[in-house]
Amino acid sequence: MKLKDLYERPIDRRIDPVATVSELDDDYVQKEIEEYFFTETLYDHLHTFLKILGEGTEGRTGVWINGYYGSGKSHFLKYIYYCLSEEYGEKALNHFQESLSKHEWESFLDQPVTENEIGEARRKLSDLTVDSIMFNIKTVADDDADDRSVTNVFYNRLNAFRGYNKSNLQIARFEKMLDQQGKLGAFKTAFEDRTGDPWEEKANQSVAFNLDKVLAAADEVADIDTSSTRASLEKTPSVSTEEYVDELEYFLRDKPDDYRLVYLVDEVSQYTEGRPNLLLDLQTIVEQIGDRLGNQVWVVCTAQQSLKRLVRDAKEKEKADYSFGKIMGRFETYLPLESQSADFIARKRVLDKSPEGGEELRTYFDENKASIRHQFQRVESELYPGYEEKEGFVDHYPFVPYQFKLVKEVIQAFEDADFFVSGVSSTERSLIGNTHEVAQACKDEEVGFFVPFDLFYNAQIADHLTNHARSIINNALQLGPVRVDLID
Repeated sequence: MKLKDLYERPIDRRIDPVATVSELDDDYVQKEIEEYFFTETLYDHLHTFLKILGEGTEGRTGVWINGYYGSGKSHFLKYIYYCLSEEYGEKALNHFQESLSKHEWESFLDQPVTENEIGEARRKLSDLTVDSIMFNIKTVADDDADDRSVTNVFYNRLNAFRGYNKSNLQIARFEKMLDQQGKLGAFKTAFEDRTGDPWEEKANQSVAFNLDKVLAAADEVADIDTSSTRASLEKTPSVSTEEYVDELEYFLRDKPDDYRLVYLVDEVSQYTEGRPNLLLDLQTIVEQIGDRLGNQVWVVCTAQQSLKRLVRDAKEKEKADYSFGKIMGRFETYLPLESQSADFIARKRVLDKSPEGGEELRTYFDENKASIRHQFQRVESELYPGYEEKEGFVDHYPFVPYQFKLVKEVIQAFEDADFFVSGVSSTERSLIGNTHEVAQACKDEEVGFFVPFDLFYNAQIADHLTNHARSIINNALQLGPVRVDLID
């Protein structure tokens, strides 16, 4: 049997070690849900979030998810989105509950949440009407940040969610005015008839360079004052946090009490780091949302640092005592993520075996047990383990268990030596990608083939080396083979 025939899922399928919150193609989403694997921490944290969303927290609706690079923050944020989604919620929640039921706990006391508790959280969630707005704030924010940049992003995302302009507040306000008259659709048709261009694609450009035709189309279908409308559209967009929360109140005016709007905001710390004014803006947002909107609007953020650490670093950088006490209180729910096990995640996402593949490997192990153990007995240690038993062999094959730890240490050494330009880390996201590339390279080998460690030096690493590092490695490759018999 060839190695590619051992796996539960096609080994040449696309696997993204890095989650992108904006990627929501249906086939991709289905695969992300099916291949999401829970650690004990993730079981606990997802249940905690669903529970507090269903029960409410008296206006303290901030949730802070922190963990270092590669801890799975963005994947977790997306899974929350799937759980809250009308389209994907049932599938995501079923996968969560089924995964818990299949998880093998060392003891009952180690289980952070029970199936009954998940069922209760699901029941309360089903009583709510939930909409989510998910985005990476670094991606959607303007490059030129000011004191109200976070408010501006939140307002623009709300406008986009409502079908209005996503980058220009004045245009969005103009569209809202037309929408309130029931004329937005008619305006878009009139505009396209006059210009030949779809409004959604040319709105910003047309307001800047073809405003007369914009106003003529609006005047044709709606009751507007062209002079004041012109002045409004020519005005530089600006917004206050109070005005943004006013708009949220307006949005919620016809929503039932059980309605929840959840902002899911990725990479907050990377965006606000070193700029206390942006952190203060976020504080003002969550404070006013909590005071004025109760439990109806939630703000869930991911960050590399804990909120306490982010506040401390911001104060130290600016040498100023900013008043961040309120933000600490508003983000009452903390969900820290540890760096996930490379071995576990790689095995589950990349190396899961089919029933037939598992049986093939069990037979191979039984027939070659002595030689397998002899070949890898040198690395059978606590730090660099070989194959301890049959099921461990099935789980790891064609890799050897110690290789995951060893390649992580090699990459870490490369990082310490500044060998990488960017994009590679010793954390799980790069290890998953590297493992997947190696497994694909070996897919046509027959059972009995073991992955040599040098295959880990592939494009996942080589393409991110600095010129200095590349020259060092190329020089080493020109050397003659090292004579093992000369090494003590």
